[in-house]
Amino acid sequence: MQTLNLANILQNKFIGTDDLRKDLSAILLNTLPKEKRLVITQHGQPKGALIDLDTLIKLEDLEDEIDVCADGQSVAW
Repeated sequence: MQTLNLANILQNKFIGTDDLRKDLSAILLNTLPKEKRLVITQHGQPKGALIDLDTLIKLEDLEDEIDVCADGQSVAW
């Protein structure tokens, strides 16, 4: 599993809130399928992220598995 740190964040494509607002349709159609995740900046500072739907589903599945493990049940990886 990848650890969240500055080096990992910097490997992603960045987009400002103004560009995101202006070009959201094109970003969803063209950029997000290739990049898988975009870091959203506001005034040059990272503030959030936009991820593709497949990545979101995988993250939610992983979160469910972690919750099950936290409850003391075993999970087959």
